[in-house]
Amino acid sequence: MSLPDQLEAFEDCLGLYERALADSVGARACFDTYKEAKLMQLRMHQARALERRQTKRLYPASDLRHGKSEFDCLRCRVQGPDEDGDWWVYVDRHGQDIKTIEALSEL
Repeated sequence: MSLPDQLEAFEDCLGLYERALADSVGARACFDTYKEAKLMQLRMHQARALERRQTKRLYPASDLRHGKSEFDCLRCRVQGPDEDGDWWVYVDRHGQDIKTIEALSEL
């Protein structure tokens, strides 16, 4: 199955991205099956790709927004099943799992 190539087809995905961006940690969406959650994850990636394509048309190459999505700082991952058998799509910021960063020259 191919995904739509019109950004308007992804209002649910953009809404989830916006909720995750507005929250200090992120957001998640619940699904009954892995297949549904995985499809949402794929749609989320497609929405972000389409937004990047749109910014290439809207902004000149010299503009920092050219070819970028405001949601590039977010990652989408599928987790589950939980104790109720539900599957989740988590949208959170890259790097939240990093416990500490050390410069190699300091070792």
